[in-house]
Amino acid sequence: MTTLRPAASARVTSARAAAPLLTTWTPPASGTAAALVVANTAQVLPVLEHLAAARVRVPEDLSVVVFDDNPWLHLHRPALTGVEVHVPLLAAHSVERAVNPAAGAGPVLVRADLVVRSSTAPPQGHGAGTASGTA
Repeated sequence: MTTLRPAASARVTSARAAAPLLTTWTPPASGTAAALVVANTAQVLPVLEHLAAARVRVPEDLSVVVFDDNPWLHLHRPALTGVEVHVPLLAAHSVERAVNPAAGAGPVLVRADLVVRSSTAPPQGHGAGTASGTA
């Protein structure tokens, strides 16, 4: 089941958006969420503070991914996994649509890369090398 909750970029709003998720969330062994995707770097620090206050361990209990790959994400502990959006390409498509609206019909796909760092891990008991079946 996927749960999406919108939040403004203010610190308080971001932490408030994470709070309802944590009140109903249980560790991955119960079959619920194993990852939290945060919309941007402005929201990730208050969300991480809320997770720490709730004693949710990243990535042991919950993986965290940020949809924005800023240069400082590797400095956080654990280093934060991010989705890198190629801004120059996005800007070029945006300018093209503004200058030539007739060419703007339909969606535009823009490349994004997942930059994996230590804030993500397979759910416990589901990782590579985990025994399953009989020996």
